[in-house]
Amino acid sequence: MARILFLLLSFLAMHLSLTGQGLYDKSRFSEIRIYFKEKNWQEALDSLRDSPGEGRLTTAYVAVNGKKYPGAGVRYKGNSSFNNVHRSGQDKLPFNIKINHTQRELLLPGGYSTLKLANGFRDPSMVREVFAYEVAGTYIPAPRAAYAKVFVNDAYWGYIPARNR
Repeated sequence: MARILFLLLSFLAMHLSLTGQGLYDKSRFSEIRIYFKEKNWQEALDSLRDSPGEGRLTTAYVAVNGKKYPGAGVRYKGNSSFNNVHRSGQDKLPFNIKINHTQRELLLPGGYSTLKLANGFRDPSMVREVFAYEVAGTYIPAPRAAYAKVFVNDAYWGYIPARNR
């Protein structure tokens, strides 16, 4: 059993090293820094939650692995991952970031314009989402996902699964 597990993990590590690159390189953690102008940014995002379309976004400065994305649009994402965590009083809510909200030419590595940061809702291991997308991607089109070290207004937010759609 241990030998099979070792072979499986070795195969997965080799596969990840061959397919990972840039933001979704699983051999390293990306760093995402989000800077809100508003001191009460959480209340601002809460108040925009029920607005339609682009009205749900607040503008923020985002840096991904040192590359700057001024004018990015940020909102909370999810329903159950937002509502259940919000009701429990926890701060770590999931984000949906539109990198090219005010500057359409800005794109993430790989040509992506959207970045979604999870909060590990119902996944205390913080492993399932990235692993599931990796497995699914070998059989069907699936979002790319990896882990990122996230900061909000220079406060450490944690290691969070990040995906492109």
